Amino acid sequence: MSTITNTSFKGGDSLTAAEINQKFQDITTATSGALDESNFRDQAIDLAQMDSNASHGRSGIQLVSMATGSVGTAEDLTTIRNYTANRTGTPLLNAAGTATSLAVNATLSTNDILRVYFSGRIKTTCNVADGDASPNANSCWAFWLQWDITSAALANFTEVPNQGDWSNTITSGKYGEPTDQVVSTTHGIQSTAVVPHFVFIDNAVFTFGTNNVNGTYYYKNTGSNVTIYGLRLVVGGVYRGVWELNSAGSARRNYLEYTEDTAYIDTDNDNIGVYNMQIASLIMRTT
Repeated sequence: MSTITNTSFKGGDSLTAAEINQKFQDITTATSGALDESNFRDQAIDLAQMDSNASHGRSGIQLVSMATGSVGTAEDLTTIRNYTANRTGTPLLNAAGTATSLAVNATLSTNDILRVYFSGRIKTTCNVADGDASPNANSCWAFWLQWDITSAALANFTEVPNQGDWSNTITSGKYGEPTDQVVSTTHGIQSTAVVPHFVFIDNAVFTFGTNNVNGTYYYKNTGSNVTIYGLRLVVGGVYRGVWELNSAGSARRNYLEYTEDTAYIDTDNDNIGVYNMQIASLIMRTT
């Protein structure tokens, strides 16, 4: 960096315009041609930024871990895998029928944040008769996240926190997950993305040739450290939106409820095709 050398004013000095102007000229002379990318960019680094310790955010290093990849079939626009109705979901499978996942192998420490993003393409096959459906036939498929925090063998996947698997009974043998809030760490849809099974327009059933599915998930770990060995996506359905009593029969709320009603799905023939599914996870430090 440039050094500016001059004599400062002293108390009691008699000042003239020329003397004041000379002080500014000293600065101009010292910095002319010197304030450039070298000292504004290359040398503008604080000591804390030289600390590569990722256990805190003082150095500006907030990203602890990042993993990206594809799950399901091949990463292309032609290899489609079809999934039939399943209340608790089916892991996305490769062409050989083996469950797929994203290897993470990173520690989610206390107060760390896990962010997950996924996107892909889908195609629904629907054989619901026009006469069975109605404008209220709001059936959909759902995609949600599971993680393995047990071992690198990736043999113990469970739903991520604040996500249910439609094993929760709401009333009269009906299974659903609340859409208006997370009821518990195993009763909610915080990582869920939904796509319609069909739409009912002018008294007729219409499906989508292709459609996109996009999902996000956010979780701050307020407990002890957790090692995330892997993440995977499951697809389930079909579900419908309902305003239903809870399991105690004491209150109503909005749910995505599993259904096999013929107004919503032909369980013998309907399915959802999934392909080109991408997933990315980030663990970020907050303190």
